[in-house]
Amino acid sequence: MSHWVLPRAWEVRDRRIGGALRLPTRPRAAPTVAAALSVSAFNGGTAVGAWLGASALESTLGVLGPLTVAIIMAVLGLLTLLAMALMRATSDEKARPNA
Repeated sequence: MSHWVLPRAWEVRDRRIGGALRLPTRPRAAPTVAAALSVSAFNGGTAVGAWLGASALESTLGVLGPLTVAIIMAVLGLLTLLAMALMRATSDEKARPNA
């Protein structure tokens, strides 16, 4: 019988239900966590996109449903990009010393 062992970086802090897991604090573990989060986000996006596309096909829009969903997602992505660019521009202005 084999036992599952958590890596030291993911030890359970307390034994209560819902106890938090400790994230790696060592710098060498950061690239691994970043890669795992990146892959997880990609997989989540693929699943959500497939679900939205199937839902759109089943809607009353029919074949035009996925196109409509794609346009809405592209607009939301561009709005997010614009918001991030504005936030960065305003934070750069605050960081500059007054001359």
